[in-house]
Amino acid sequence: MSAQRDEGEQPSDLLIASSRKPEGRAAAKRRRGMARGRRLFDDAFLERLRDVSVLNALSCLGLHWKLDPDFQPLKNAKTRRLYVSVGSSVFEVLLTDQKWYDPRGGIGGGGCIDLTMHLLELDFVHAVKALSKHLIEGRNT
Repeated sequence: MSAQRDEGEQPSDLLIASSRKPEGRAAAKRRRGMARGRRLFDDAFLERLRDVSVLNALSCLGLHWKLDPDFQPLKNAKTRRLYVSVGSSVFEVLLTDQKWYDPRGGIGGGGCIDLTMHLLELDFVHAVKALSKHLIEGRNT
């Protein structure tokens, strides 16, 4: 059996179209002008965001969260369990100081930037922009 072609389509057109690989994340960033080495945020700005408590960030992002009053931590007495509603999903998050862990998702991190990335499924730049919009620009400092 031979492959069918549209009239006017050359065999080389088929080969080129089928051999294209999906564009990678790095290539997409370069195309958008966010190449490596270009800094969108200065260190002082990021430090201010990193100093924001996770609970404060959740509230300012408009996410509903609730502490579990019955939770008994096993390792660290400072650990608290909270439930965070994002749309129709509810995340269980274990929080110790600025470090967090999502036991259902099997992922953790440190600080409100990482948690925003995880909960809202954002990349670093968009998570920082979302937090800065709500926290730095006067809604809550």
